[in-house]
Amino acid sequence: MAKGKKAAGSAENSPLPRTPQALPKIQWTANQSAITWSLISEMEKTENRKVLFGKKSDEILCQPIGGRAEKNSSAEHKISVCKRIAEAIVPALYSKDATVAGERVRSKIVSLTASYRDYAVPIKSTGGGVQDSQPSSDAEKPSSFSWIAEIPADGPGDMTSPRAKNIWQDIELKWEFFPRMHRLLCERPNVVPPAVTTGVGPQGVSTVFYQAGPLMASSASTQDPPLSDAHIDPQLRDLDVNVATRPQSPPGAEKTAEVSAPVESSQVPAATTSGKEKLSLAMQKASTFIKPLSNKKRTFEEQLVEMSEKNMALANKRLAQERQEKRQKLSLKKREMLLQEHRLGVITRDEYRRMVYGQGEGSSFTVDTAMRSSSPLPSDGEQGLGVGGSDDIVGGGWER
Repeated sequence: MAKGKKAAGSAENSPLPRTPQALPKIQWTANQSAITWSLISEMEKTENRKVLFGKKSDEILCQPIGGRAEKNSSAEHKISVCKRIAEAIVPALYSKDATVAGERVRSKIVSLTASYRDYAVPIKSTGGGVQDSQPSSDAEKPSSFSWIAEIPADGPGDMTSPRAKNIWQDIELKWEFFPRMHRLLCERPNVVPPAVTTGVGPQGVSTVFYQAGPLMASSASTQDPPLSDAHIDPQLRDLDVNVATRPQSPPGAEKTAEVSAPVESSQVPAATTSGKEKLSLAMQKASTFIKPLSNKKRTFEEQLVEMSEKNMALANKRLAQERQEKRQKLSLKKREMLLQEHRLGVITRDEYRRMVYGQGEGSSFTVDTAMRSSSPLPSDGEQGLGVGGSDDIVGGGWER
């Protein structure tokens, strides 16, 4: 009972688990969005920006030559960076629950990124694709540049068109964080796509570029005004092109040209082969290498007969091999038996040679008598295998 009371008392005195609902909310808009501006300042720090958004394009291109290149990524996780930012901007909440503070900071970063994307790349109605908030004369062209592609990371400059500046000022009035977020996200392809190609419509396929690239520079160069004749040297402008390109001839070449009149060529020009004739010739040449294929398809019965014939041929081949092996074994046994009979004196040497090699003097002794003398006769109705049998496996050299 004492142990039970002690356990109950410890359970009553233990603090309740801390839940996210019991923690105070972060006032992002209080004091003219002071905490939000602090969050953006922390996001702009190099160690935080590399983990949250990646390296900048100039940092990727400007790598040390011959030295050790800087790592493209960091070993930290995004949630660790969010916790570090939460510790800097909301220390009170971080001291109560670091995990909840980091999650709320991460949610705010995602919200800021989504808001910037909505202003930079606005979406039309369903089926309309991506378009600018302001109408443009380049909308019907097969490829055009969005207003956001004309604005660098630091904001509008001298090369920015008035139309892009007007859109920038309009968005800045609606959302004051746009310039700072543009500096962070304008080169991130997962936020601002480099280009968007629409489907086939009344004006055909069109591509809208949202990031400045080589195509924008080439497009600007093509819009330069053409050179006028004022930039050409007057002496070259008055010069006749035909005279200038004619090569100078030696002094006596004019008289020779007058005496020798040009002879018209009597050769018939070679007949040119049209595309259809070339195609027909190629088809004729290819037809000589084509082998005719039989269109007759074998039935199931024919395939079954063919398989049976192959199996029968394999069985006959295996049976012939077995017969050959049996003949060799019987021949060896026959020689061993005759040699044993010769040693016992049953047959003479000449009879042994005649039976084995077909040599020696003639003798009335036959293999049948030798076999009968050493083995019992088969019973009635039993066919013996070997000397008296009719099996074909008995080899040559035996006499009946």
